[in-house]
Amino acid sequence: MINLKKYIKKGQILLAVMVLMYNINEKIIFGVENDEVYGRMEGDKVFMNVSTIVDLPHQPPKESTEELYQDVFLALLMPYIQIEVEKYYSTYLSQTPLVDPYSIYINSISRPNGYRSFVFDISLQVNPYIGPHILVGTDNIDFTVEGNGRVKVKKFEHIKSYDLPPTYEHIMTEIV
Repeated sequence: MINLKKYIKKGQILLAVMVLMYNINEKIIFGVENDEVYGRMEGDKVFMNVSTIVDLPHQPPKESTEELYQDVFLALLMPYIQIEVEKYYSTYLSQTPLVDPYSIYINSISRPNGYRSFVFDISLQVNPYIGPHILVGTDNIDFTVEGNGRVKVKKFEHIKSYDLPPTYEHIMTEIV
């Protein structure tokens, strides 16, 4: 096994998921490419450890006022985020991916009209998933939020697609 810690830079995290599958008389193949995949057999069970490195923007200190404010405004944007994710992935998947507030990262926030103006440009990175938090992609969504509460989506940009495990390939309608 390779120790991935030496490959992780500041501002990145290692996502690791332990998957338990039952061997149903099928040939199980393990592959390694950019992401690491390891497996071991124990009787009729196969254990796989799947790891990937994800770049993350700035994260506020835990339990800080900054984190609290961030969580509030992300919660207010959730309906708009979910609509954009549904619009994009409905072309490729028969199941709508979900986005949780804790998997949204702020790329940038600015006041395009200057200090104390109440128009905000917000760029977010979202990581939609299906089922038991199986990532389907990484996307950037840019919003303008106005002082009257109006929210406009300026841009949706798909950054990366992730392969689905065999048990979820049936929901693919097209290749992303």
